[in-house]
Amino acid sequence: MKVRENNKVRDTVVKVLSSKRFSSKTFSVTGLVACPRKAYYRMKGVYEVIPDSYTLIFIRGRGLHSELEKPFKFREIHKEVDGVRGDIDAIGDRVIEIYSTNLSSGKIKDADLSKKFKNKVKQLMAYCYMAGEKTGDLLVFFMSGDYSRFTEIAGKKHYTGIQPELKCWTLEFTDEELKENWKQMLDNKAEIELALKTGIPPLIAGEEFECNNCGYSYTCLGEEPVAPRDINEVVGKVTEDSIK
Repeated sequence: MKVRENNKVRDTVVKVLSSKRFSSKTFSVTGLVACPRKAYYRMKGVYEVIPDSYTLIFIRGRGLHSELEKPFKFREIHKEVDGVRGDIDAIGDRVIEIYSTNLSSGKIKDADLSKKFKNKVKQLMAYCYMAGEKTGDLLVFFMSGDYSRFTEIAGKKHYTGIQPELKCWTLEFTDEELKENWKQMLDNKAEIELALKTGIPPLIAGEEFECNNCGYSYTCLGEEPVAPRDINEVVGKVTEDSIK
């Protein structure tokens, strides 16, 4: 038996998958809870640099997403409020947001959810607001489970290897939290609308982690992550640069 790696087939598959790039001319929940600049560039049709590995991660996530929705009668529910489009993953006893991640399940504690899955929690809050609900479920598929790869049985640790793990958290929000989250989304929407009119990318950005491996980093304002910086500092830098 002779074996050789067939890169031609592999490259053909990746090329077709990567050609299906997301582009939208409408405002969506997923776009407004994330970096405003990224939403702006996408709506402008600016080319997004996406590594092959990210294309495959996206395809894997989409497949898992589809399977995890199947147990629920109501799936992909479309909502629109204040000119913002939202597609709720599923509705069971509550609104459900589905997510898959490479993070270790052992690293996630209840108190960490709003930090580790910040944008996903914002999404869930937005969908709860749109549906007129105060509680929602965050269903997370940990693709590699707990990285420690051990489980305790009868007081002894046993090696389990890599095993996927599915977890779900029910989050209850206050009216104030839901309204504040929605207001922030509308503020981002206004920033993007202004940018689309002027052709100048929004001066505000999303979270610092969003800058990592961003497909628009080659054209984004500044050469470093700007999310944590004060808006006055950003405006000052842009002004100084324009004077030089």
